[in-house]
Amino acid sequence: ILRLNADTDFAFGVDRSREARVLELIKEQSWAPKIVENNLNHDWCLMRYHGEAPQFNESNKTALLAIVKQLQAFSAPVDPFMISSAYFDHSKLFASYIQFFDQRTNARIIDDQPIKLCELLIKHLQCLPETSQVLMHQDLHPGNICLEVDDQGGEGQLKLIDWEYSGWGTPWLDVAALNSYFGISAIQLSKLPSFAHLSKSNFKQGLEKALLFNSGIACVWYYLRLLLTLQREEIQPLEFEYSKRDMDEQIKGLLNQLSM
Repeated sequence: ILRLNADTDFAFGVDRSREARVLELIKEQSWAPKIVENNLNHDWCLMRYHGEAPQFNESNKTALLAIVKQLQAFSAPVDPFMISSAYFDHSKLFASYIQFFDQRTNARIIDDQPIKLCELLIKHLQCLPETSQVLMHQDLHPGNICLEVDDQGGEGQLKLIDWEYSGWGTPWLDVAALNSYFGISAIQLSKLPSFAHLSKSNFKQGLEKALLFNSGIACVWYYLRLLLTLQREEIQPLEFEYSKRDMDEQIKGLLNQLSM
């Protein structure tokens, strides 16, 4: 499978060098993609075909949860230099979002609601219950999970692909994705090693905050992409206005939730 990398102006938050370091670090893990060549100079990545996205029955949910458990355990003994070189700086990311939206606000394309949402999300992230940092995938959804077929034609290993947003940070964001996208229960997630020190009530509060954060950052990302399609003249003005109206309503709702 050949991935042609989108330019970073269109893929905010992606750092190809950070992704390359992560892919090199995890290459021996059974759940990691097998990279043939990752060519940063020419912006492409060639990897083996790992199968289609599976149906997420209980067996595959259990296997995915086990992978995240392994990922957290794998993170613990990693060299501090590697951790710092692969650190995902959310504050820097949101600063770039705010700068982007501020330019469009000044040009009267949008109001300042997306900026307010970014500012609240930064504060919200800092209020998550404290845990040790781990290697985050940070884009766990069904389209980024593949199921290999073994030599006998049976189901084999689940693989996590598309590590573009990976880096060291809080484990809360990946477990929130496991809950929202795959329906893995809070009780199961609370048993992961990163949360062993938390009470049930603290874990529940943290998960609720992480779910809200993931919804907020997804909204910001889609709003940003909508504005870029307008800038690139890839959307008609009337269609843009309809989509923008929907996005503004989503942001308004998130601002209300985050302000409570």
